[in-house]
Amino acid sequence: YKIDTDVDSLNSESKWKTDFAMARVGYAYRFFRHANEKMTWGFTAHGSVSAGGSINRSEGGFGGPVANAFSSRSAVVGGRVGFNVDLHIERFIMSWAIEYEGVKHVSGAPIGSSHFVQMTLIPIFRVGVDLGPKVQSIGR
Repeated sequence: YKIDTDVDSLNSESKWKTDFAMARVGYAYRFFRHANEKMTWGFTAHGSVSAGGSINRSEGGFGGPVANAFSSRSAVVGGRVGFNVDLHIERFIMSWAIEYEGVKHVSGAPIGSSHFVQMTLIPIFRVGVDLGPKVQSIGR
């Protein structure tokens, strides 16, 4: 489940300040390449279907004329694909990712679709730890 504030929400002159709330169900395939005893690379390709809604925060409430402005609410459906590269050093993880998601506005919106591109070029923004078995022990 993800709540996503659209880029146009940062622009003070934009008429549409749209937030998206979406749930996703999908499949991922992960494989590992062992560099040495302490370091392992993980590669993950994934895809999912998305469903949720968009909410226009510039509407000033859920009422009002729909004909002249972006609808206060709109259902959205779509899909997402992406690829992640993880470097596991013992239990510490650094990760790079790229994802694309396209969604169609089903009702009430003057635009037909929205597109999201997400990427992590600097791995310091995606760090973590392994909680299960060490990945270095997998496949050996």
